[in-house]
Amino acid sequence: MKSPHTTLFPPILLILLISSCSTSLDKARTDLKKMNVAYDNNTFVNKAGVGDVEAVKLFLAAGIDPDVTNDEGETALVAAAKAGRRDVAIILLVGGADIEGRDGKYDGTPLIWSALNGQTGTVDLLLSKGADTTARENHNGMSALHAAAFKGHAAIISVLLDNGVDIEIRDKDGRTPLLWAARGGDVETVTVLLDRGANLEAVEEEYGQSALMAASMMGNTEVDTLLLARGAQIEKTDRDGKTPLMWAAQYGRVETVELLLSRGAKTDAKDNKGRTAMWWTKKVRRNEARKMTREVLRKAGVAAEENE
Repeated sequence: MKSPHTTLFPPILLILLISSCSTSLDKARTDLKKMNVAYDNNTFVNKAGVGDVEAVKLFLAAGIDPDVTNDEGETALVAAAKAGRRDVAIILLVGGADIEGRDGKYDGTPLIWSALNGQTGTVDLLLSKGADTTARENHNGMSALHAAAFKGHAAIISVLLDNGVDIEIRDKDGRTPLLWAARGGDVETVTVLLDRGANLEAVEEEYGQSALMAASMMGNTEVDTLLLARGAQIEKTDRDGKTPLMWAAQYGRVETVELLLSRGAKTDAKDNKGRTAMWWTKKVRRNEARKMTREVLRKAGVAAEENE
């Protein structure tokens, strides 16, 4: 015959456990109140972003869902990843936060945001916990490697490549990390990608731009110098037949035009509609830049009447 004490033990234990849990939740919320910290989603995400470890622990102890979002659609883990709050990120992941939880505006994962903002320590942490390196945000379709390349975070690029990320990974318009790095203009980043085997002549799908064209468009003369030294094709044409010189001329990149001319770029090359670099200076919005670009081209032997 079973003892009545044996029969009653399980229900009594359950009641005690529930009571203990409720007491812990109440205590955590009371402690937050004593700190003048509001118990709401916005405050939780904010505290994660500023690195308030104690407050984040109390929020989790008080029973908040680690994946709640603030009014901007940002999770606490995204906020911590953006700001490089590694200690907070660890606490959130232990507390059950979704490592792939995205923000509500750009649909970026914590890894993408961490890479974009150059937070090496947080990138290391997220990779060690299995973050998806192929995930892309929904604006340009950029992955973590694209983001790091564009913003010039060479150290993060090395970390991502060491973790097996495809160096030729493409965004929604077919841009590789090298193409984004050429746009971004950081020479060290471009160097790292080239040294790791990036395709120098890869082109994107929107215009058919190469890295040299992208750098020329942005006026990143130092990157152009590096790309040319590595063998980039100075007369390569895009989908419309435009050369790097035409791209530089279109945006009034005077220094870049001078570099390309010094390296032998053809001033009489024509695109698919018969337009030369001088013709493309018509598109320069700033009067002074347009005037200076045309003067450089004229000094290179282009007839003055071509700009009329």
